[in-house]
Amino acid sequence: LARRYVRDRGLSNIVVGWSQVSLHSLRCAREQGKVALLEHPMAHVDTWMQLIRDEQAAFMPSIKDRRPCYSLFPQALVERMRAEYAVADAIMILSSFARRSFLAAGVPAAKLLQVPMGVDPARFHPAPPRPHTQPFRFLFVGRIELLKGVQYLLPAFAALEREHAEVWPASHTSACS
Repeated sequence: LARRYVRDRGLSNIVVGWSQVSLHSLRCAREQGKVALLEHPMAHVDTWMQLIRDEQAAFMPSIKDRRPCYSLFPQALVERMRAEYAVADAIMILSSFARRSFLAAGVPAAKLLQVPMGVDPARFHPAPPRPHTQPFRFLFVGRIELLKGVQYLLPAFAALEREHAEVWPASHTSACS
């Protein structure tokens, strides 16, 4: 299906694929002489896996007796992601940390396109100061799991010892229980 879609459309010389789900499309693009660009929103999968294992060891030492965290990928997916890295002409990454992780894994620098996420400061800027009539609120936006850092947020929040402060999770589901 991916091969037919890429070949039959013929609209572009570049195929952009999303990490974890684009191996066949990227291979097809390369076969047809198109540029295969992989969009990858995280560190190299080997770094990712080590980070979550380290977090599990520190914060969930009895994990071997329970199901693993959501962020630990099955080995087949890890291999697929590595294959995507290999077949892609270029890998779009978001940060210097991700860049370092790919370089450490042996991916050539020329293959990495660092495109950081940005904010339009004309549209998004601090609001003017106002009287403190409402609680001071921290909004946690992300999956509630080890790799998102909630295990650091909660003790840091408690250490503030600030009256009228709240932590609001944007999600009430746990991806690592």
